[in-house]
Amino acid sequence: MELKQLFTFAAACSLALSVSAQDRVHYTGTELSNPTCHDGQLSPVVGVHNIQVMRANREHPAPDNGNGWTYNHQSMLAYWNGQFYMHYLSDPSDEHIPPSQTFLMTSKDGYHWTNPVTLFPIYRVPDGYTKPGRTDKAKDLETKIEPRLLQSFKRIRKNSRNGLGIVYVQRDACGGCFNKIPPQKQMDIKLRKKVIVCE
Repeated sequence: MELKQLFTFAAACSLALSVSAQDRVHYTGTELSNPTCHDGQLSPVVGVHNIQVMRANREHPAPDNGNGWTYNHQSMLAYWNGQFYMHYLSDPSDEHIPPSQTFLMTSKDGYHWTNPVTLFPIYRVPDGYTKPGRTDKAKDLETKIEPRLLQSFKRIRKNSRNGLGIVYVQRDACGGCFNKIPPQKQMDIKLRKKVIVCE
């Protein structure tokens, strides 16, 4: 997993947020990175912490180590409402070789992380399924994205307004169209069981 780069990026982002709008963060040194090494063979930036949030172990699979799946990659880090969110793709041993799933971990302080929670589970392609334009049939196949979720994503993207596909709820109103949301629909949103479409 590219966590060292991720946290270096996060530190650079927090530094960028602390300077004024007129200032730009830019590199003025002469040392260049080595792209063949995971860390570029560069020394860490002062104040940057390299934190291991999860350690996979094939010999002793457990919920706290992603059930032993050792190819964990494409991590994405966000900080929202006082909490870090990290989502990443996970495969048993190689990149994008099914079965694959997506995990989410959270942390209040960036040092202590929750166990990985499955965000997008393994989806089994029904035996006999045929893709449009192909003649071969599926047999014992797994895919990365459940078709229902993919269809929902495409619908949200197509129907987005003002460049916004997903918005927050603020003061009992939609953050996109600003219409008041009925109490029952607010409860559905808080349950996080399905995608709620604004009317």
